[in-house]
Parts: sequence; structure tokens; C-alpha cells
Amino acid sequence: MSEKRAHYLLLDGARGIAAICILLYHLGDYFGGLRFLQGSFLAVDMFFLMSGFVIALTYERSLTNGSRPFLSFVWTRVLRLYPLYLMACCLGAFYFITKYLMNMEGAPTASELLRVLPATVFLAPWPEAVEWGFTPYPFASSAWSLSLELWYNILYAILAIHLGTRMLLVVIAVSLAILLQQGLHFDTLDMGWSMATALGGSARFWLSFGVGILIYRHQLHRLATPKLPIYVYMLCFAFVFIPRDAIALSMFWIAVVFPVTVIAGGARQVNGLAAFLCNHLGRMSYGIYILHAPVILLQTGVLKILLGNSWEDYKAQIGISIILSVLIIAWIGTYLFDEPVRRRLKAWSGKRSGTTLPPTLSA
Repeated sequence: MSEKRAHYLLLDGARGIAAICILLYHLGDYFGGLRFLQGSFLAVDMFFLMSGFVIALTYERSLTNGSRPFLSFVWTRVLRLYPLYLMACCLGAFYFITKYLMNMEGAPTASELLRVLPATVFLAPWPEAVEWGFTPYPFASSAWSLSLELWYNILYAILAIHLGTRMLLVVIAVSLAILLQQGLHFDTLDMGWSMATALGGSARFWLSFGVGILIYRHQLHRLATPKLPIYVYMLCFAFVFIPRDAIALSMFWIAVVFPVTVIAGGARQVNGLAAFLCNHLGRMSYGIYILHAPVILLQTGVLKILLGNSWEDYKAQIGISIILSVLIIAWIGTYLFDEPVRRRLKAWSGKRSGTTLPPTLSA
């Protein structure tokens, strides 16, 4: 497994860059709009694709032959997703509780805060929260994609033994059709983060996740040449320049460019400084992705109070400070909280079951 991790370091680095693209996308208003980064939302489709590839690589054989119990798989996914997710929710909850205690405009009531807790614990949307929390996932708005990851990963584990390649192709084709229909309806593929676009978000997941599984099943990454210069792989990140309403171009990236990048990147080994950077970008990618929204809320809220009505005069400086804060908090969350907690919980669960759980790639 350590050889697999070393072999896919380039994909780890790509995941980290994609997370930073999403951070910049959500900070666009602080830098005059950053309209040239409108396509950054497509980084989520890259995440889904890599997830399908890595989940199949790591778990499919053991799920289908019965050597990994279903509950062991569920625990592994919960262990991977929940520590940083709960950390993000604590930051987001602190923001909204502070608004409530200070009786600020638009603050939720105590009852509203309590009612959202069960959905938060189960990584599920709470439509009622949109009125005060902006999204159905008020404490960590990026959690909409984690919800799809967790619950559809569980569904995949249930169906894996029956989900042959033909059936998987049907799922991919249906998802593609639904995504096109929903994209034309909403005039964008940026879907899944709201209840109205939940169907489109599910189609985004199954299309890319399914293609990732196919890449693993047919070992396509082993057929690619490993000798392309690294800068060639960076061309896939041109998706950030795609206009938000450019459906055809967005579909081309999802259906062609991203799969080709994963196939080629899976064959490319990196060493030295590039390996170091890819490793750490990959490890911090999840922290950057899930923590950035509550950090933006908290830091902007504090600076609005400190600067008063003049805060908008310092938007660019505030945006830069938020980027630094997100990177620092993601580093702390990853290295000092998430990874130690997961190691201890893995050891604890291994002792209780009498076995040692195998290591996994970041997925």
C-alpha cells in the first residue's frame, strides 16, 4: 500500500490544488469577483472521479469477496470523513451561536440551532436552515459533497457485489443524461449544494465516481505513459477559466479531460521536492476544502465588527488574511487533529476486533 501511495502522489497534489481553486472561487467577491475563476466549481467533479478510482482500488476486491465486512467499510469511511467535518461544524456552530447571543440581524433562534443538530450529526441536509444559514448545511457549507460521498459510498458497498461493468455503464449513462438535463435547466453544472439542485448533484457524483471505478477495473492507469512532463498535467486545471454557464465545455472536462488526467497521472511517479509538495498538498486538501467556509464566515464576521462599515474598503486584504488563516487552520486540523485521531481510533478498533486494519490511501 505504501508503494501505491507513492505511485499516486501526483494525484494527491492535484487534489490539493483543486481544493485551493475552490477556496479562491468562494473568495471571489473579496478580489473584485475573480470572474476568470468561474469554473473552479468543477474541482468537485475531479474529487468525485478520484474518489471512485481510489475507493475501488482500496476496497472493491475485499467487498466483493467478503473479506471486508460491510460495517468495517462504513466505519472506515466515517473515520476518514468525520474528524475534520466535525471540526468544521464546531467552527460554523460557534459563528451562528455568537450571532444568536449577540442578537445580530439574521441570527438563528435557539430552537433553529437545536433542530439542525441531528441532520448535522448524520451528514444530511436540513432545508429549513437555508433561511438563516445560507445553505442546507449551515455549519459547513461544503459538506454537501461529503454527504454524497458518505451515503453513496455506503450504497456502493451494498451494491458492489452486484454492480458489474455493464450495470455500471448504465449508471454512468443515466447520470450523464440527468446531468445534461439538469444543467440545461439551471444553465450551469454547478449543482448539488442546494435542495433545488440535489438531483443534478447526485448525477455529478455517479457520473464521475462511476468513471473512476471503470478506470480501476480496466487498469487504464497502467496503460498510460509515465514520461509526460509534470506541466502537461497542469493543463487540466484550465477548467478554472471555464465560464460558469459553459455547459458543453464543462461536460468535456468532466467526461474527457479529468479521466485522461487521472489515467495519465496514475502512471506518473514523482520524486524529490515535487513528491514532498504533492504529499502535503494531498494530505491538506480535505482540510482546506471542508474548513474554508466556516473560517470565511468567522473571520469576516470578526473583521466586520472591528472595522464597522469601512470593512469593504479592505476586502482584498481581508481575502488574503482568510487564505492564510485557512491554510494554517487546515495544517493544524490535518496534522495535529485529524491524522492523530484517526490513528488512535484505528488502533482502538483494531484491538477490539482482534485485527489490525489495513492502511488506506486518502479518499
